[in-house]
Amino acid sequence: MKVTLRPIVSGTIVILLSIAPVLVAQAPGQQQQPEFVKQGQQLMREGKPEEALALYRQTLQTSPNSVSANVAAGSVLDLMGKGEEGHMYFAKAIKVADTPERKAAAQRAMAMSYAFEGNCDKTIEYEQQVFDFYGSAKNFFQQGEIADEAARVCLDSGDLDASRKWYKIGHDTGLKEPDIKPARQDLWNFRWEHAQARIAAQQGDQAEAQKHVAAAKAILDKATISRASPVLPLPERLRRILCTRLQNRA
Repeated sequence: MKVTLRPIVSGTIVILLSIAPVLVAQAPGQQQQPEFVKQGQQLMREGKPEEALALYRQTLQTSPNSVSANVAAGSVLDLMGKGEEGHMYFAKAIKVADTPERKAAAQRAMAMSYAFEGNCDKTIEYEQQVFDFYGSAKNFFQQGEIADEAARVCLDSGDLDASRKWYKIGHDTGLKEPDIKPARQDLWNFRWEHAQARIAAQQGDQAEAQKHVAAAKAILDKATISRASPVLPLPERLRRILCTRLQNRA
């Protein structure tokens, strides 16, 4: 399988950066990314995945239990079309994670690895663990985000039943947030209508799709959702990456 790297590098960096704040802390109170992470990201931006991978593997020789280095190595391997090898690094990161937060972040990275493969079932397996982590913390908003993330992957991989199920879970869970503001309620309702429109469209039911498009537009017209709000979570950006990956398989 030949993988064209450059079209998907920038999107993958977005994914890594969204997980990085939890992964990079090597000591209590440390906020800065390790230098090897910065160097590796720069190499990826330059389209040099082999050099980035070599850097991460060199780091792992002296720090084999580095969660951030294992996740970074796995992510580069994903981009190189070596997902199976990348899974070993993600599994190691999950195993050696020293806090629940970092373990959840590593599990999410594994989920995204399977997302690159269009594997809805395995994505859900790991997103479920992240979902449960946020549930234990009573963080209903993040639970909803993760559920929508899994749903988007399943939608783009063609499993519409799983997608609908997880979008509904995301919607219902997000609305459990205590003292939820009207804007946040509209955000979840918009996402749910938007998801149902896309699912109906893929099923060829244009009338149903238009009904949900109209409902979504009506929510936006209320203007409670700020333009700065993440109207669609990470998988909307991930969708573009997955489309490129699937095209390269053809």
